[in-house]
Amino acid sequence: MLLSLISALFISAKYYKEAADKSSCITQISQFQKAVRTYQNLNSLANGDSISSSDFYGEDKPYRVKVFCPLGGGDYNLLEEIPSSGVAFATCAEYNALNGSKDPSQAHTSANLSGW
Repeated sequence: MLLSLISALFISAKYYKEAADKSSCITQISQFQKAVRTYQNLNSLANGDSISSSDFYGEDKPYRVKVFCPLGGGDYNLLEEIPSSGVAFATCAEYNALNGSKDPSQAHTSANLSGW
């Protein structure tokens, strides 16, 4: 019986860690969204104007080093243009619901992007 309880604890802890990493990944995607909107406003750009990852990574940029997903260590796919409202600028390449290789319930996406 004790062994069953211990195994249940390990399964719960693994699920909790995965959920926490998923939440952290979605938070990072949200931060990308805020960074692109700030960049858009500071440079008087419109939706649809081109943008590249070099605008985000480096000295005096929003991110000094490249950011990776905390769960899988995967890259983030960044759009090549400034998205319209309600469209995510970054997606997690490792846990994207569209790639079909992972469980869709574990996709690192937010159900509501309207506040971003």
